[in-house]
Amino acid sequence: MLIFIFILAALISAVAFMDNADAVSLTFLQWQSPQVSIYWWILFALTAGFISGLVVLYATTVKLRVSERKIRRELLATQQELERLKALS
Repeated sequence: MLIFIFILAALISAVAFMDNADAVSLTFLQWQSPQVSIYWWILFALTAGFISGLVVLYATTVKLRVSERKIRRELLATQQELERLKALS
């Protein structure tokens, strides 16, 4: 599903930004990039944003899964303790 969304976004951006063919170079502090079409800079920015979003989403998912496993273990231990206490009385 994510691959389909990525391909669709790339196709839409290709059509939308095709007329931005002017070559520009970006300057950041003392660093200056080679001259590339505006289209490629925009496509690079969209791709970088998409990938960074996926990385953040993956990290959040992993964190939640670890937390869920810990809570499930605690719940199981609590249920076993409750069953043991019920058996004593």
